[in-house]
Amino acid sequence: MTEPTIRTEADAVHEQTLLGVQPVELSPGSIYAVRTKDGFKTIDLNQPEVLQAAGWERLSPKSRYAFHSVSSFTDYVAKFFIYDDDEVDAYKPRRNRALCIADEAARTIRLVFDAQPNEWGTVYADLKLLGSPEAKRWLEASGKYLAQQDFAEFCELNLATFSSPDSATILEIAQTFQAKSTVDFSSAVRLSSGAIKLKRDEKIEATAGERADIAIPEELTVAMPIFKFGKAYAVKARLRYRIVEGAVKLSVLLVDPEMAIEHAFAEVVNEVSSLLEMPVFYGQV
Repeated sequence: MTEPTIRTEADAVHEQTLLGVQPVELSPGSIYAVRTKDGFKTIDLNQPEVLQAAGWERLSPKSRYAFHSVSSFTDYVAKFFIYDDDEVDAYKPRRNRALCIADEAARTIRLVFDAQPNEWGTVYADLKLLGSPEAKRWLEASGKYLAQQDFAEFCELNLATFSSPDSATILEIAQTFQAKSTVDFSSAVRLSSGAIKLKRDEKIEATAGERADIAIPEELTVAMPIFKFGKAYAVKARLRYRIVEGAVKLSVLLVDPEMAIEHAFAEVVNEVSSLLEMPVFYGQV
């Protein structure tokens, strides 16, 4: 039978002396080595269970900010990033420990500051891109036929977005557009039943301008920002018109607006990546 170890007063003093040794800082503000009676123990203050067991809060404050312009987003992030590997600051995130994700469906770019393994991942900033008022008006009106007066008012409201032809020409076309339909019947054919079939040729003549001397363009170019606070983006469109019960109706149909939105988002992603000097990954936020 093993005899119990007899504790002496010297042993107790020695143990208390060891336990009184100050923790050794291994990583500033996060990882420490603490002396226990069984030896040294590493404590990582980045681990949530460690802080919760001690009744502490995390060292870095939780933050979830959203921005609506590229400049606001990148200026905020760059303000708190550490770009120099030689700089030591336990409370500032390092660029090489962050993760940037672009979600095209949500039109959002999220930067997670503490995105490495064993980190909390709850501090992030979002760039939430909003559709511009100009793009919203054009998308809602695309392909819809309007009476001439309504079409002229729509063109006047969006005059600044017309690139080619210029806005003055578009407005004059909308205000002076005239179209007439003529029908010619020809090529009478006698069928075996004795009936006569006529070939109907309908021609629509369209003119514009006070002297009817303005050519009606088939294609237009609209220059508008896809996202609010963004730069103008060229979108192709087609001018369409029809005669309904003797009245002219006009429409502008945007050509593949989804591709324009996709391309504009990709340009924002590239700009963010360049300004932050870090890769941006496509995914879900």
